[in-house]
Amino acid sequence: HLSNEIINSLVSLGDQRSKAVFLHCVNDPHERVRGGILRGLYKLAPEDNEVRPVFRNALSDGHQEVRKTAATLLGWLDDKDAVPALVQCLDDKDARVRKAVISALANIRDNSSMLPLIRQLRDDDLGIREKVLEAIRVLAGEEVAFDMSASGDVLTAELNRLKKWWQTGRVESEGGGEVRAVVAKATISDDPSEMQTLDNRSAGDSSDSPTDEQGAKAESDIDEPVTATDAAAQTEEDLQEATQGEIAQNAAGLNPSNPDNNETAAEEK
Repeated sequence: HLSNEIINSLVSLGDQRSKAVFLHCVNDPHERVRGGILRGLYKLAPEDNEVRPVFRNALSDGHQEVRKTAATLLGWLDDKDAVPALVQCLDDKDARVRKAVISALANIRDNSSMLPLIRQLRDDDLGIREKVLEAIRVLAGEEVAFDMSASGDVLTAELNRLKKWWQTGRVESEGGGEVRAVVAKATISDDPSEMQTLDNRSAGDSSDSPTDEQGAKAESDIDEPVTATDAAAQTEEDLQEATQGEIAQNAAGLNPSNPDNNETAAEEK
């Protein structure tokens, strides 16, 4: 029987043979062990193709803490293949799981999750609606207005407005119009660098912010500023070109300061 202490020790050793032990015990009857195994697999073999399905399958675990852990880890892994499964979990009965799923979708930033997130603005939990709106802003890369107090027909109209806004923007983008900006960092996501030790993570732990490596998705197009040194060098180069031009004109008997006489000089020659 595995325990969190054993899982921690195996992870600390960094022995990849531990992965086989964890995979064998993913269906352990104790939810704390199942959650610990997910975190252990994340630390030992996050990019392993054999491991990713384990995280996705854990989204349907019978315990909310395991589902929450799975959603958080998939967000950290930027697993786009997990987006359909994560979208299905937006209706999870546990609010903490729904929040973890929303954060994961904000981290992954896949446009296919936008419309499901807009629909999620109907959630009865105000905290969930606020987190959803933040995720929508992250995906859109722009400020998005929404009336949090809306209900009934007003809420339906607000949701329809957002759907039309997004679908219209997608058509313009695909047709060669202005592409929506993508924010460089999701501000509402989780951070594996601040992950606590495996045995200290409890049921009430909250999510942190994403790593720079996972969060930074946009590239800067800003030109480098022109320094005073560069400007001085350019001015000196321009003066040299101008001086050489005057020398050539004098050699030809032309006066650059009096162009009217140049024609006469040319005729005399």
